Amino acid sequence: MDCIKAGMVTFLVAFLYACGPGNFSGGRARAEEVYVAATEAYSQEHYAEALEYLRESLRLDPNFYQARLLEGKVLFFQNRIPDAAKLFAKLAAKYPEYTEARLWNLRCLVMAASPSPADSGSSPGSSTGSPGSAASAEKLAAARDALDRELSFNPTDWRVLYLYVLLAGNTGDWEKRLSMGRRAEAALSDSAKVYLDMALSWYSLGLEERANLFLEKARIVSGNNTSLTRLAELTGEFLSAQPEKPGEIRKGD
Repeated sequence: MDCIKAGMVTFLVAFLYACGPGNFSGGRARAEEVYVAATEAYSQEHYAEALEYLRESLRLDPNFYQARLLEGKVLFFQNRIPDAAKLFAKLAAKYPEYTEARLWNLRCLVMAASPSPADSGSSPGSSTGSPGSAASAEKLAAARDALDRELSFNPTDWRVLYLYVLLAGNTGDWEKRLSMGRRAEAALSDSAKVYLDMALSWYSLGLEERANLFLEKARIVSGNNTSLTRLAELTGEFLSAQPEKPGEIRKGD
């Protein structure tokens, strides 16, 4: 079955290549169709198959940001970290306004700075003077500098803060790890409050489904914060107990 599937993918890619983007009414539209197939393969962890689709999508439209980003993710999960890092770094430089490319680049840097099995005999962050330890120190410095730079203009993104938690854990810097952990927890708490406010706003507009969606998001990010979890529960009870207002706009009306 896998051989048949691989053959079908190869046939589709070869067919699209033979036709060429100029023979379609819109190269970007065709690139998006192939990209959809790539996302389906990616979601099923069929990375080699996803990569074939993505390369064809990018041939049709070399400036397709989402396809290029997904290509980097595929490389990342194939454990081709250096290749993924180069791709994400280029994307982040070309599209500095997009946070996701920068986040994936940071993930690659933090992973590259993680101690390898060969380093297990030495303490984290120590330097023995060997070329390997010098390279590790450079990777650690690169990851730390990149995280500091990101936090200088994106200080409340819990995902960046959590990456710093991981980096600090790898280096044995417990003070930094706890500090960044507390900041990440505070950022998540703030997110929960925002989601609760959005839930109330959507309910006021008569859109209960959207209100419930944000209410669920608030419950998820509340985590072990008992006060926020209880606040989310009370908000849910309040929304469900409200009588329907005459003339209220409902989704689907």
